[in-house]
Amino acid sequence: MNELEEFKNMAMNARARAKRNYERNRAEILEKKKVAYRLAHPDPAPRGRPPLSKNLCDAASKTDSPPIIFFSV
Repeated sequence: MNELEEFKNMAMNARARAKRNYERNRAEILEKKKVAYRLAHPDPAPRGRPPLSKNLCDAASKTDSPPIIFFSV
């Protein structure tokens, strides 16, 4: 019986170790994917208030209506 219990403990330890390694590797891979995505797709809008769009100003200047004045609050 002693050998059987020792074998069970060894198997349970190996399974727990494999699970810990899998979770750690998975977390590392996900972090690397996040970093790679951020590098490939930079944030188009800076943090805080985005700058006024050039296209919006161009569209406002091409209309017959009086100019639109944008205020930043």
